[in-house]
Parts: sequence; C-alpha cells; structure tokens
Amino acid sequence: MRKLRNPRLVIYDIPEDITIQNIEDTIIAQNPELNLNKEDIIAKFAYFTKTHTKLGGGSYGRHT
Repeated sequence: MRKLRNPRLVIYDIPEDITIQNIEDTIIAQNPELNLNKEDIIAKFAYFTKTHTKLGGGSYGRHT
C-alpha cells in the first residue's frame, strides 16, 4: 500500500491581513470545491523577501 504524502507549498504575494492563524480559514473559504477541513492544511511559516513580498509555506493534504 502506498504511503500518502503531504506536499509542502509556497504561496506568493500573500496580502498583509492574512496571518499564520487565519490562513487555513482563508484557503478553505476560497476553495470550497476541494472539501477541505482545517486539519488538512498546516501553516508552517511566513516571511518577507528582500523586496518586502510576503511568502508563506506549509503542508497540504488529508491527514488520515
């Protein structure tokens, strides 16, 4: 049986009002067709580049 993976994604150009605490709700609200739960998305970090662009990274996948 194959092991399910939880890929890491980097999301570019995140608005200033999006934080690590509310990113899960925002992604779920913007993508209802994916039928995601809050447990399916794990936000790991947010940082700014040299040009002050906000980036975020985390895991996405069904945790079963």
